[in-house]
Amino acid sequence: MYLKHVFLDNSLADGEKYAVAFREDQGIKIIAISEVKGSPDYDIAWFSGADLPEAVPLPLHQQIVALTDDVFPFEYSSTRIEATGNGRIEVIFEPYAHKGNITIYTDKSPFAKGRSFLTSFPALQGASGAPLLAGAESKNFAVAGLLLGNLGRHLIPAQTITISIGDNEKEEIRCFLPMGMAICASVIGRELERGGVNFEYAE
Repeated sequence: MYLKHVFLDNSLADGEKYAVAFREDQGIKIIAISEVKGSPDYDIAWFSGADLPEAVPLPLHQQIVALTDDVFPFEYSSTRIEATGNGRIEVIFEPYAHKGNITIYTDKSPFAKGRSFLTSFPALQGASGAPLLAGAESKNFAVAGLLLGNLGRHLIPAQTITISIGDNEKEEIRCFLPMGMAICASVIGRELERGGVNFEYAE
């Protein structure tokens, strides 16, 4: 599962294909994706499991995850591209994970167009589509949602800082707390069913 806008924002030229890269004992393996499909109504995309038969699909949470439960995003926002001394270009994959919780469920997300939730931590740039796992307490991990982006909440009481510049000029700085926004697994499951994709819900 991925976010559809990741593909829409990175269109392909003739002869190009999307691909999945992952680490093996011998280095990095890259597998081309034959076709990407997406939901007509939501920011959700997927590709055939036949492209990546070695992958182990994660189940989805069918029930709403409690606000007191921990959620863990696993993403690669710190991955970077660097030029080496011998003229080669290297892609350096750096996994990133942290822990937090869901703060509120909402139906008003302009991104999800349906049930979504906010997290107690921000979504780092490049983390779009990161799975949010829950179930650490029972050691029965499943996907609670997909990270979409951020929603800024103004800090109170120090939500606005005004700086005077000279006699007549002022600069106003608004401080906010970025909170991650994610689309719920229940919406993802419904769209995968519509697309004829086989998947499992967590027990």
